[in-house]
Amino acid sequence: MNVVVETCRRRSIYATTYYKWKEKYNEGEETALLPGVMPNGKEKI
Repeated sequence: MNVVVETCRRRSIYATTYYKWKEKYNEGEETALLPGVMPNGKEKI
C-alpha cells in the first residue's frame, strides 16, 4: 500500500486533502497553508 495513503488513513484525513495541502505548500511554502492566503502568497482582501 502507498505510504501516503496509509499515513492519511491513520491520521483520519483524505489522501486528496493531503495532496492539495502538498500542492499549496510547493507553490507558496508555509505561508500558503495559512488561512486567507492565496497560492501566490498574497493575502486575500
